[in-house]
Amino acid sequence: MQRVGGHLLAMDSALGLALDIDPATGAHRFMPGANGVAAHGESVYISNTAQALLLRCSTVHDVTLVAENLTAGPFAAHPDGRIFLATQHGNSVLQLDPHGRRVELAGQTQGLMGSTAVALDPIPDVLYVTTTGGMRGPRDRDAQPARLVRLRLTSGGRHDR
Repeated sequence: MQRVGGHLLAMDSALGLALDIDPATGAHRFMPGANGVAAHGESVYISNTAQALLLRCSTVHDVTLVAENLTAGPFAAHPDGRIFLATQHGNSVLQLDPHGRRVELAGQTQGLMGSTAVALDPIPDVLYVTTTGGMRGPRDRDAQPARLVRLRLTSGGRHDR
């Protein structure tokens, strides 16, 4: 759940819905659903893995398509407007700039098998990524141990591990 202005946004990834709630009045409405949600300024970004979308909603409730053909789940918004997304079975972390351009920041060679979530520490620009180790089933022979990977962000969309 994220607070945006005076509203709360709650996500239901099983139903693929987002619920926009005004706690002062109890008014609410359903919006396109989400696996992940992150607030940045007066906007909220929502990822929908099932539809392979990243959406942006402002506090005036307009929805802007930020990226499509993007299978990613949980993500984090940097104060400078960049979005960092875990691609889950894509085994990577993507960076989207404010214009929707994407760059793969890290992948399997950095230990990101089954990247499931990202968390951002904007000072000193560190991105933490959790992984499943690539395990898709109980007998996956390519699976590795699950990890917490620390990526130090640098300028120009690059990273240091």
